[in-house]
Amino acid sequence: MRLSLLPDGIISFTQMHPLEANALLSIPQNADPTEIPEAEDRLYPRPLDESSRGDVDPIEAIATEEDWKEFVVPELRELFDGSMERVKESLKQLGPASQEEMGENEEDEEDDDTEKKSSHANFALKISTEIAEDWFRAMNQARLVMSQKSLWIDGKGNLHGPLISQIHYEIYAHIQGWLVEYVLSEA
Repeated sequence: MRLSLLPDGIISFTQMHPLEANALLSIPQNADPTEIPEAEDRLYPRPLDESSRGDVDPIEAIATEEDWKEFVVPELRELFDGSMERVKESLKQLGPASQEEMGENEEDEEDDDTEKKSSHANFALKISTEIAEDWFRAMNQARLVMSQKSLWIDGKGNLHGPLISQIHYEIYAHIQGWLVEYVLSEA
């Protein structure tokens, strides 16, 4: 996958392998915390964890929790849902790359690999930088849910779980890193 920031405020995903395209198309499914209470807890954590509850007056702690549930959680849900809707809408544009997009990097290739790469890495997507934060948020939500559903990281920082989930997780992490470095840090 090649990520490019175009001068007109467009983020271009080109030379995308079907596996990478599938990872993007799977963002809404991977981000769905339905029936995974641990994922809900990660997305909407309580304002006071067990260790800090002892430092706060019990009545104040209850009031804080109730305010959190009444005011903050609905706003977070609205924020996440809005971001996901914009990501879903933009994913409708993901499709086969044009000839121009498939050959976009040909001048950088000096061997016969270009034709081979183009025949497999043939999907493309363009999104506006205006929804870059939505994409970041949706992929972050997907990674949080996946880490509660089927993935875990051992003490050495190694990712474990079903291979396809690991691949999706790493693709999202790569794109998020690129967004932070080239798009979101400019905002």
